Amino acid sequence: MSHDSRARPVGPRLTEEGALPARTLEQLLQNSIALQAAPADPSSSENVVAEMKPEDAEWLKNALNGIFRDPSKEMRKVISAIEDFLRSSPVEEESIESVEQLTEHLRDFIVDLDLANDFAKAGGLELIKILLDRDEARLRVLGCELTGELAQNNEFGVHCVITHPSIFAKLISIAAHEKNEETEVRVKGVSAIAGTVRDSQEAQRLFYDHNGAELITELLGSGHEKGGKLQLKTVFLLQSMIEWDKTWHEKLFELGIIQTLANMYKNGKQSEGNAFHEMIMNALVMFATVDMTRTVNVLKDNKVDFKDTLKTRDETINAYGDSSPYLEELTGMKRLQKLLN
Repeated sequence: MSHDSRARPVGPRLTEEGALPARTLEQLLQNSIALQAAPADPSSSENVVAEMKPEDAEWLKNALNGIFRDPSKEMRKVISAIEDFLRSSPVEEESIESVEQLTEHLRDFIVDLDLANDFAKAGGLELIKILLDRDEARLRVLGCELTGELAQNNEFGVHCVITHPSIFAKLISIAAHEKNEETEVRVKGVSAIAGTVRDSQEAQRLFYDHNGAELITELLGSGHEKGGKLQLKTVFLLQSMIEWDKTWHEKLFELGIIQTLANMYKNGKQSEGNAFHEMIMNALVMFATVDMTRTVNVLKDNKVDFKDTLKTRDETINAYGDSSPYLEELTGMKRLQKLLN
Protein backbone atom coordinates (compact mmCIF):
# COMPACT_ATOMS: atom_id res chain seq x y z
CA MET A 1 0.00 0.00 0.00
CA SER A 2 1.45 3.34 -1.00
CA HIS A 3 2.10 6.02 1.56
CA ASP A 4 2.50 9.75 0.95
CA SER A 5 4.13 11.43 3.94
CA ARG A 6 3.04 14.83 2.63
CA ALA A 7 -0.64 13.92 2.85
CA ARG A 8 -0.60 13.34 6.63
CA PRO A 9 1.86 13.28 9.56
CA VAL A 10 4.38 10.47 9.68
CA GLY A 11 3.16 7.69 11.95
CA PRO A 12 2.08 4.08 11.89
CA ARG A 13 0.14 3.35 8.74
CA LEU A 14 -3.29 1.77 8.83
CA THR A 15 -3.05 -1.83 7.79
CA GLU A 16 -5.19 -3.11 4.98
CA GLU A 17 -7.44 -4.59 7.65
CA GLY A 18 -7.72 -1.19 9.31
CA ALA A 19 -5.82 -2.29 12.44
CA LEU A 20 -3.60 0.05 14.40
CA PRO A 21 -0.97 -2.01 16.27
CA ALA A 22 0.12 -0.20 19.44
CA ARG A 23 2.22 -1.40 22.33
CA THR A 24 3.79 1.78 23.77
CA LEU A 25 2.60 5.24 24.79
CA GLU A 26 4.55 6.67 21.84
CA GLN A 27 2.67 4.38 19.48
CA LEU A 28 -0.60 5.35 21.15
CA LEU A 29 0.11 9.02 20.48
CA GLN A 30 1.13 8.29 16.90
CA ASN A 31 -2.09 6.36 16.37
CA SER A 32 -4.08 9.29 17.74
CA ILE A 33 -2.45 11.53 15.13
CA ALA A 34 -3.18 8.98 12.44
CA LEU A 35 -6.82 8.78 13.51
CA GLN A 36 -7.23 12.56 13.41
CA ALA A 37 -5.58 12.78 10.01
CA ALA A 38 -7.36 9.81 8.41
CA PRO A 39 -9.69 10.70 5.50
CA ALA A 40 -13.32 11.13 6.52
CA ASP A 41 -14.57 8.77 3.81
CA PRO A 42 -14.59 5.83 3.64
CA SER A 43 -12.46 5.24 6.76
CA SER A 44 -13.69 7.60 9.45
CA SER A 45 -12.04 7.61 12.88
CA GLU A 46 -14.94 5.63 14.29
CA ASN A 47 -14.56 2.97 11.63
CA VAL A 48 -10.81 2.73 12.27
CA VAL A 49 -11.32 2.20 16.01
CA ALA A 50 -14.09 -0.30 15.36
CA GLU A 51 -11.83 -2.24 13.04
CA MET A 52 -8.88 -2.44 15.46
CA LYS A 53 -7.73 -5.91 16.31
CA PRO A 54 -9.24 -7.07 19.63
CA GLU A 55 -5.85 -7.29 21.36
CA ASP A 56 -4.98 -3.73 20.28
CA ALA A 57 -8.37 -2.40 21.38
CA GLU A 58 -7.85 -4.06 24.77
CA TRP A 59 -4.34 -2.62 25.05
CA LEU A 60 -5.66 0.86 24.19
CA LYS A 61 -8.32 0.58 26.89
CA ASN A 62 -5.75 -0.49 29.48
CA ALA A 63 -3.31 2.23 28.40
CA LEU A 64 -5.94 4.94 28.77
CA ASN A 65 -6.95 3.58 32.18
CA GLY A 66 -3.27 3.57 33.20
CA ILE A 67 -2.92 7.28 32.46
CA PHE A 68 -5.32 8.08 35.27
CA ARG A 69 -4.28 5.52 37.87
CA ASP A 70 -2.38 6.27 41.06
CA PRO A 71 0.64 3.90 41.15
CA SER A 72 1.58 4.90 44.69
CA LYS A 73 -1.87 3.95 45.94
CA GLU A 74 -1.76 0.69 43.99
CA MET A 75 1.63 -0.11 45.48
CA ARG A 76 0.30 0.39 49.00
CA LYS A 77 -2.55 -1.99 48.23
CA VAL A 78 -0.03 -4.62 47.12
CA ILE A 79 1.97 -4.17 50.32
CA SER A 80 -1.21 -4.60 52.35
CA ALA A 81 -2.19 -7.72 50.40
CA ILE A 82 1.23 -9.31 51.02
CA GLU A 83 1.00 -8.51 54.72
CA ASP A 84 -2.39 -10.25 54.86
CA PHE A 85 -0.87 -13.43 53.45
CA LEU A 86 1.98 -13.26 55.98
CA ARG A 87 -0.32 -13.18 59.00
CA SER A 88 -0.53 -16.98 59.03
CA SER A 89 2.33 -19.23 60.10
CA PRO A 90 3.44 -21.24 58.32
CA VAL A 91 2.37 -19.73 55.02
CA GLU A 92 0.82 -22.35 52.76
CA GLU A 93 2.44 -23.21 49.42
CA GLU A 94 -0.38 -21.64 47.41
CA SER A 95 -0.16 -18.45 49.45
CA ILE A 96 3.62 -18.27 48.96
CA GLU A 97 3.06 -18.38 45.21
CA SER A 98 0.61 -15.48 45.54
CA VAL A 99 3.14 -13.52 47.61
CA GLU A 100 5.80 -14.15 44.95
CA GLN A 101 3.50 -12.78 42.26
CA LEU A 102 2.59 -9.73 44.32
CA THR A 103 6.26 -9.11 45.15
CA GLU A 104 7.04 -9.14 41.44
CA HIS A 105 4.52 -6.32 41.06
CA LEU A 106 6.26 -4.44 43.88
CA ARG A 107 9.61 -4.78 42.14
CA ASP A 108 8.07 -3.34 38.98
CA PHE A 109 6.88 -0.35 41.01
CA ILE A 110 10.13 0.39 42.83
CA VAL A 111 12.21 0.41 39.67
CA ASP A 112 10.89 3.98 39.56
CA LEU A 113 12.96 6.03 42.04
CA ASP A 114 10.00 8.09 43.23
CA LEU A 115 7.95 4.97 43.86
CA ALA A 116 10.94 3.32 45.53
CA ASN A 117 11.06 6.21 47.98
CA ASP A 118 7.29 5.94 48.52
CA PHE A 119 7.76 2.22 49.15
CA ALA A 120 10.27 2.93 51.91
CA LYS A 121 7.93 5.46 53.53
CA ALA A 122 4.78 3.34 53.17
CA GLY A 123 5.76 0.36 55.29
CA GLY A 124 7.99 -1.28 52.71
CA LEU A 125 10.94 -1.58 55.07
CA GLU A 126 8.87 -3.36 57.69
CA LEU A 127 7.58 -5.68 54.98
CA ILE A 128 11.19 -6.50 54.03
CA LYS A 129 12.01 -7.17 57.69
CA ILE A 130 9.03 -9.52 58.02
CA LEU A 131 10.05 -11.43 54.89
CA LEU A 132 13.69 -11.74 55.98
CA ASP A 133 12.63 -13.08 59.38
CA ARG A 134 10.25 -15.73 58.06
CA ASP A 135 11.03 -19.43 58.39
CA GLU A 136 10.09 -20.12 54.76
CA ALA A 137 13.21 -19.85 52.56
CA ARG A 138 11.25 -18.60 49.54
CA LEU A 139 9.97 -15.66 51.58
CA ARG A 140 13.48 -14.77 52.74
CA VAL A 141 14.52 -14.78 49.09
CA LEU A 142 11.80 -12.22 48.37
CA GLY A 143 13.03 -10.04 51.23
CA CYS A 144 16.54 -10.07 49.80
CA GLU A 145 15.28 -9.27 46.30
CA LEU A 146 13.21 -6.32 47.49
CA THR A 147 16.17 -4.96 49.46
CA GLY A 148 18.44 -5.14 46.42
CA GLU A 149 15.83 -3.48 44.22
CA LEU A 150 15.28 -0.68 46.73
CA ALA A 151 19.00 0.03 47.07
CA GLN A 152 19.76 -0.23 43.34
CA ASN A 153 21.11 3.15 42.18
CA ASN A 154 19.06 4.86 44.88
CA GLU A 155 20.86 6.90 47.52
CA PHE A 156 17.73 7.29 49.63
CA GLY A 157 17.00 3.57 49.37
CA VAL A 158 20.52 2.72 50.53
CA HIS A 159 20.15 5.11 53.45
CA CYS A 160 16.87 3.44 54.46
CA VAL A 161 18.43 -0.03 54.34
CA ILE A 162 21.53 0.77 56.38
CA THR A 163 19.76 2.92 58.97
CA HIS A 164 17.02 0.37 59.63
CA PRO A 165 17.62 -1.34 62.99
CA SER A 166 17.94 -4.85 61.58
CA ILE A 167 17.70 -5.24 57.78
CA PHE A 168 21.39 -4.89 56.87
CA ALA A 169 22.52 -7.00 59.82
CA LYS A 170 20.00 -9.66 58.79
CA LEU A 171 21.39 -9.75 55.24
CA ILE A 172 24.87 -10.34 56.66
CA SER A 173 23.52 -13.07 58.92
CA ILE A 174 21.91 -14.76 55.92
CA ALA A 175 25.10 -14.54 53.85
CA ALA A 176 27.19 -15.82 56.77
CA HIS A 177 25.33 -19.15 56.75
CA GLU A 178 23.82 -18.75 60.20
CA LYS A 179 21.22 -21.40 61.08
CA ASN A 180 22.40 -23.47 58.09
CA GLU A 181 20.85 -21.05 55.63
CA GLU A 182 19.98 -22.48 52.21
CA THR A 183 22.40 -21.63 49.38
CA GLU A 184 19.81 -19.88 47.21
CA VAL A 185 18.89 -17.54 50.06
CA ARG A 186 22.57 -16.82 50.72
CA VAL A 187 23.08 -15.98 47.04
CA LYS A 188 20.24 -13.47 47.20
CA GLY A 189 21.57 -12.08 50.48
CA VAL A 190 25.04 -11.49 49.04
CA SER A 191 23.50 -9.89 45.96
CA ALA A 192 21.44 -7.52 48.12
CA ILE A 193 24.53 -6.55 50.14
CA ALA A 194 26.46 -5.86 46.91
CA GLY A 195 23.68 -3.64 45.61
CA THR A 196 23.63 -1.72 48.88
CA VAL A 197 27.37 -1.08 49.25
CA ARG A 198 28.22 -0.49 45.59
CA ASP A 199 28.02 3.30 45.53
CA SER A 200 27.89 4.16 49.22
CA GLN A 201 30.94 4.69 51.38
CA GLU A 202 28.66 4.80 54.42
CA ALA A 203 27.31 1.34 53.56
CA GLN A 204 30.82 0.07 52.87
CA ARG A 205 31.99 1.26 56.27
CA LEU A 206 29.05 -0.47 57.92
CA PHE A 207 29.82 -3.68 56.05
CA TYR A 208 33.46 -3.49 57.12
CA ASP A 209 32.39 -2.94 60.74
CA HIS A 210 30.24 -6.08 60.48
CA ASN A 211 33.37 -8.12 59.62
CA GLY A 212 32.69 -7.85 55.91
CA ALA A 213 36.26 -8.71 54.91
CA GLU A 214 36.15 -11.91 56.95
CA LEU A 215 32.77 -12.78 55.45
CA ILE A 216 33.98 -12.36 51.87
CA THR A 217 37.11 -14.43 52.53
CA GLU A 218 35.05 -17.18 54.17
CA LEU A 219 32.54 -17.26 51.31
CA LEU A 220 35.24 -17.43 48.65
CA GLY A 221 37.27 -20.08 50.42
CA SER A 222 34.49 -22.33 51.68
CA GLY A 223 33.80 -25.80 50.35
CA HIS A 224 30.67 -25.03 48.35
CA GLU A 225 30.60 -25.51 44.59
CA LYS A 226 33.64 -23.95 42.94
CA GLY A 227 32.45 -21.41 40.45
CA GLY A 228 28.88 -21.68 41.65
CA LYS A 229 26.42 -18.83 42.08
CA LEU A 230 27.44 -18.05 45.65
CA GLN A 231 31.09 -17.58 44.75
CA LEU A 232 30.20 -15.53 41.67
CA LYS A 233 28.00 -13.18 43.70
CA THR A 234 30.72 -12.92 46.34
CA VAL A 235 33.30 -11.91 43.74
CA PHE A 236 30.83 -9.30 42.48
CA LEU A 237 30.48 -8.03 46.06
CA LEU A 238 34.26 -7.91 46.38
CA GLN A 239 34.50 -5.85 43.18
CA SER A 240 31.86 -3.48 44.56
CA MET A 241 34.21 -2.77 47.48
CA ILE A 242 37.55 -2.87 45.69
CA GLU A 243 38.00 0.91 45.37
CA TRP A 244 37.38 1.54 49.03
CA ASP A 245 40.08 2.79 51.44
CA LYS A 246 43.40 1.26 52.48
CA THR A 247 41.96 -0.17 55.70
CA TRP A 248 39.78 -2.49 53.65
CA HIS A 249 42.61 -3.53 51.34
CA GLU A 250 44.98 -4.15 54.23
CA LYS A 251 42.48 -6.37 55.99
CA LEU A 252 41.86 -8.43 52.87
CA PHE A 253 45.58 -8.86 52.23
CA GLU A 254 46.02 -10.00 55.84
CA LEU A 255 43.25 -12.55 55.38
CA GLY A 256 44.99 -14.03 52.33
CA ILE A 257 42.63 -12.78 49.65
CA ILE A 258 45.22 -13.11 46.85
CA GLN A 259 45.98 -16.75 47.58
CA THR A 260 42.24 -17.44 47.92
CA LEU A 261 41.49 -15.88 44.52
CA ALA A 262 44.44 -17.67 42.92
CA ASN A 263 43.21 -21.03 44.24
CA MET A 264 39.70 -20.29 42.99
CA TYR A 265 41.04 -19.44 39.55
CA LYS A 266 43.08 -22.63 39.45
CA ASN A 267 40.40 -24.98 40.80
CA GLY A 268 37.25 -23.42 39.32
CA LYS A 269 35.32 -25.65 36.94
CA GLN A 270 36.58 -25.30 33.39
CA SER A 271 33.39 -24.93 31.38
CA GLU A 272 33.18 -23.10 28.09
CA GLY A 273 31.37 -19.77 28.30
CA ASN A 274 31.58 -19.61 32.11
CA ALA A 275 32.25 -16.05 33.37
CA PHE A 276 33.79 -17.31 36.62
CA HIS A 277 37.44 -17.14 35.55
CA GLU A 278 36.99 -13.71 33.97
CA MET A 279 35.59 -12.28 37.21
CA ILE A 280 38.40 -13.77 39.30
CA MET A 281 41.00 -12.45 36.85
CA ASN A 282 39.49 -8.97 37.01
CA ALA A 283 39.65 -9.07 40.81
CA LEU A 284 43.32 -10.12 40.79
CA VAL A 285 44.21 -7.36 38.33
CA MET A 286 42.44 -4.82 40.53
CA PHE A 287 44.41 -5.96 43.58
CA ALA A 288 47.60 -5.71 41.53
CA THR A 289 46.63 -2.11 40.84
CA VAL A 290 46.07 -1.48 44.56
CA ASP A 291 49.34 -3.06 45.69
CA MET A 292 51.38 -4.56 42.86
CA THR A 293 54.34 -5.71 44.95
CA ARG A 294 52.25 -7.53 47.52
CA THR A 295 50.02 -9.16 44.93
CA VAL A 296 52.90 -10.31 42.74
CA ASN A 297 54.86 -11.70 45.69
CA VAL A 298 51.93 -13.94 46.66
CA LEU A 299 51.36 -15.10 43.08
CA LYS A 300 55.08 -15.93 42.70
CA ASP A 301 55.11 -18.03 45.86
CA ASN A 302 55.87 -21.68 45.18
CA LYS A 303 52.69 -22.72 47.00
CA VAL A 304 50.63 -20.71 44.54
CA ASP A 305 52.68 -21.13 41.34
CA PHE A 306 50.33 -18.88 39.41
CA LYS A 307 52.50 -18.79 36.29
CA ASP A 308 51.74 -22.44 35.72
CA THR A 309 48.04 -21.83 36.38
CA LEU A 310 47.99 -19.08 33.74
CA LYS A 311 49.71 -21.36 31.24
CA THR A 312 47.15 -24.11 31.81
CA ARG A 313 44.24 -21.72 31.52
CA ASP A 314 45.65 -20.28 28.28
CA GLU A 315 45.82 -23.78 26.81
CA THR A 316 42.24 -24.45 27.89
CA ILE A 317 40.96 -21.30 26.19
CA ASN A 318 42.88 -22.12 23.00
CA ALA A 319 41.27 -25.56 22.97
CA TYR A 320 37.84 -23.94 22.77
CA GLY A 321 38.76 -22.68 19.29
CA ASP A 322 37.08 -19.27 19.46
CA SER A 323 38.87 -17.05 21.98
CA SER A 324 36.77 -13.91 21.33
CA PRO A 325 34.47 -14.43 24.35
CA TYR A 326 37.57 -14.48 26.58
CA LEU A 327 39.30 -11.30 25.41
CA GLU A 328 38.86 -9.47 28.71
CA GLU A 329 40.20 -12.41 30.68
CA LEU A 330 43.10 -12.88 28.24
CA THR A 331 44.01 -9.21 28.60
CA GLY A 332 44.21 -9.62 32.37
CA MET A 333 46.22 -12.83 31.99
CA LYS A 334 48.81 -11.11 29.80
CA ARG A 335 49.12 -8.29 32.30
CA LEU A 336 49.77 -10.67 35.19
CA GLN A 337 52.12 -12.83 33.11
CA LYS A 338 54.19 -9.74 32.40
CA LEU A 339 54.34 -8.87 36.10
CA LEU A 340 55.30 -12.44 37.05
CA ASN A 341 58.15 -12.78 34.55
